[in-house]
Amino acid sequence: MKNRKNIILLAFLATAFVACDLSDPGEPAAVPPGFDLSDDSPAGVRIEKALEDHGVLYRYKFTDVDYSYNWTSSITSMEYVPATDQQSIINVIDYIEQEIFSIFPEGFVKTYMPPTVLLVDSLKMLYTYDDPRPDPPVNVTYHYSIVGNVTASSMVIANVNKNFNNPPSETLKEDLISLFVERLLANKNLPWPDAFVAVSDELFRATGLAASYHPYWNGDFVNIKSWGLVVPDFTDWWGRGILKIGRLGDMGFSVFVWGAYEIETYDLAKATAGQDFGDYVAFILTKTAAEKQAFYDIVAARPLTQNVPGGNPDPRTPQGGPPAVEVMKRKVQLVKDYFKENFNIELKDPS
Repeated sequence: MKNRKNIILLAFLATAFVACDLSDPGEPAAVPPGFDLSDDSPAGVRIEKALEDHGVLYRYKFTDVDYSYNWTSSITSMEYVPATDQQSIINVIDYIEQEIFSIFPEGFVKTYMPPTVLLVDSLKMLYTYDDPRPDPPVNVTYHYSIVGNVTASSMVIANVNKNFNNPPSETLKEDLISLFVERLLANKNLPWPDAFVAVSDELFRATGLAASYHPYWNGDFVNIKSWGLVVPDFTDWWGRGILKIGRLGDMGFSVFVWGAYEIETYDLAKATAGQDFGDYVAFILTKTAAEKQAFYDIVAARPLTQNVPGGNPDPRTPQGGPPAVEVMKRKVQLVKDYFKENFNIELKDPS
C-alpha cells in the first residue's frame, strides 16, 4: 500500500528535533510549526473545536519526524497506516470527549494533559513464531494491530477507521483511559507516582532474580519482553501486583533447543510503570465493586508459585494468590490517594 509507512526510529533523532509537547499546566496548547489550523475539512473543523474546548491537539496529518521523535531509546521500527476517513476521525474525537474526558472535572484535561495526540488508522507490531523442532522448521512473521502507544513526545491512538468500536468493545474505554493517564504523567509539574511503583519494585527486589525479570518495561526495546516463562497461561504480572501485560501485546513464540533440553518462550510485552498506573485508574473507574471482587477472586485462586511442567515450582515467580490481591488493593488505594492529593479528585467505582 502506498499509504503504509515503515518508519525507522533512530535514536539520534531524539536529539536532532524539538518535540511538540506541553508539560506545564496553564499554558495554551502549542501549535507546531507548519501545522495548519485553517483546515476547513469536517475533520479539521472538529480538531479546531477540540483544541478550543479541551486544549488537545489531534493530528492525522504529520511528518515522519513528528511520529518518530523520541519513541524509545532503541526500538527499531513500528509500522503505521495513516488515518484518512474524515467521519472516523470525528467519531473518535467525539468518543474520547464523551467517554474519557467526561470522567474528569471540567477543565482538568486542558490544565494538565500534554496535548499532542496522533491519530492513525492502524499501529503495527511484529509477531514472530520460531519453532525449529518440526521438519521443516516453522518460522512465521506477521504484523498485528495495537490500540495505541505513549511516546516521550506524544500519544498515538490507532484504529481510527470505519471499524472503530464496531462492534462495541468491552475494553476500549479502559484502554483509552489508561493511554491518557499514562500520557498525563508526562506533565513534568506533576509528581511521579513513586509510592505506587515502589510496591511492585519491592516485590521484585525481594526475589533476587536477574534484572530481566523486572516487572516493568524501562523503555529500552531490548528489555520489553516478559520475564522468561515456559507455560502459555502464565500470569506472573499478577503476582507482582500488575494488572495487565504491556500494551504492545503478544510479540511472539520461540523454542530454544539444546541437546535434550527444549525451552519454550512466550514473548509478551511488559507494561511500563505509567501504563500500570493508567490501568489501575481504568480499573477503578470502569469496574463496579462486584466486578472488582470477581477479578480479585480469580487472582486469589491462582497458584502462589509458577507450575512448571516437569520441574519444581519457583516461589520467586508467583502467579497470584491472596498476597497478590492484597498488593492490588494497596495499589488501588495509592492511585486514589494520588488523585486526591494532586487534583482533589475522588476516584470512585461506577454505579
